[in-house]
Amino acid sequence: MSFVSFGGSRVLTRAFFPLVSRVVAACLLRGFSVRVGCARGADAAVVSAVLAASAAPRLSVFCAGSPRAGALAASAAGARVVAWAGGCSSLPAVARLAIRSRRCVAGSSVAVFFLASANSAGSLGAAAAAVAAGARVFAFSCGFETAPVSLRGCSGAWQPSCLAGCPCFVWQPAAVQPALF
Repeated sequence: MSFVSFGGSRVLTRAFFPLVSRVVAACLLRGFSVRVGCARGADAAVVSAVLAASAAPRLSVFCAGSPRAGALAASAAGARVVAWAGGCSSLPAVARLAIRSRRCVAGSSVAVFFLASANSAGSLGAAAAAVAAGARVFAFSCGFETAPVSLRGCSGAWQPSCLAGCPCFVWQPAAVQPALF
């Protein structure tokens, strides 16, 4: 089974939810199963899109803590919900979110992010983790025109691309120079 992980800004406005729905639907049509966090904004839009497509059994929701309304609704529809995917409650919330994001992208062949700003630190940290795990990473600029900032710890650059017929950016890892001797 192939997985696509989704993520993005918690402040993603509803104006971009149709874009999220279109991309999620295209991934589902291609046979992917979906992984996503449980935050508001982009994560909530992805969960809504999967449920609207009646594809809840192909959805896994990773919660940094205990499941909230969106994750509970997904579970009731047949989705897999991973509570406390970010670790125990004694960890700071920022640490739990980062751990949850790394668990979400682990094992995914593709990762897609909907960003409300070019320097969305948490989402770009998850994108860097996805690159490190070998996933192909796409990012949609939602409300700004430029490419996102470079991924910390990753050699490469964002290049213009298209996914589900929509303009976006794809992370292009730097070419590895083979050893001569």
